[in-house]
Amino acid sequence: MKKFLLISLVLFVSFPVFSQEQTDNILSTKNIELLEIIAPKIKIKLRKQTDSENIRLSGVSKDDLELSQEANKLKVRVKAKDQKTELFIFGQFSGLQLKISSKQISADLQDLEIAKTDIATENISLVWKKNKGELSLKTIGGAVEIANNSGAVAFNSYDANLKVTEQTGDLSIESHKGLLELEKIKGKLSLNSNQSKLILNGLEGDFYLESYQPNVSTKNVDGYQKITSKGGEFSIGVDSGERFRINSEEARIRVLMPSNSGAHINIGTEDGDLYYPKYLDLKRYPNLKVAVGRLRGRSGGSVFARSKKGSIKIEQ
Repeated sequence: MKKFLLISLVLFVSFPVFSQEQTDNILSTKNIELLEIIAPKIKIKLRKQTDSENIRLSGVSKDDLELSQEANKLKVRVKAKDQKTELFIFGQFSGLQLKISSKQISADLQDLEIAKTDIATENISLVWKKNKGELSLKTIGGAVEIANNSGAVAFNSYDANLKVTEQTGDLSIESHKGLLELEKIKGKLSLNSNQSKLILNGLEGDFYLESYQPNVSTKNVDGYQKITSKGGEFSIGVDSGERFRINSEEARIRVLMPSNSGAHINIGTEDGDLYYPKYLDLKRYPNLKVAVGRLRGRSGGSVFARSKKGSIKIEQ
């Protein structure tokens, strides 16, 4: 039977109170598909243990724990309200599902193997390091740090900051405001952004961006880059042999090409300015001017850029 681990932090939720004799800090997961933990604004840390299949809770007294069980669902309620309280959860977690939901949470999860983790919260402070498994996170406000993760990540946020380093697995981001710092990503990167700032350094995979008014900087991308944007500022590094495509209403676009690039260039604008090597051909149409041709290096690749009102610049 597949087990699922659900850890949910909810404020102001009441459950039946059990006597202290019915409460223990050692929780058996036998025949348990769902584990739900309800807690106030405290700190939570999850760590791996190898000597037991049970889950062990520490840092909170028995008097501050209440248990209830319905069929294959086990609930643990933490009554402690001191924000300095730290709840430690030790377990193997392998093959389980973890879910965290709360008004506010400070969580530290490291060196774990969890099939899938779902987090929905506000004002989050999350450290996620050296874990294996999928992560889905929704938050309003806060800061998230992900490092050395193996597994797909989906991040949906409003006014929250995200820092990801050494991620293996596809990364899907929907960000409305906030700073996104991504480095050494192996997998496809999909981003839907509105007024966010993206700094991307190192991607082995394709990059797809749909945006309204972002500030974007990319370099060391080994893959196809495709961007659709109304406006914003773009500084895009295109490695030798790679392809880049952008369509925009009024974005200012700066494309950085390596010195050995022989990429095919096709950049055009209606009312903006074009900056390009003068040996490229300039063609004028009734509502469009286009610079086309190949750079003089040996490597291949291509750049296609359109901006109705913004400027486009090719630098080499």
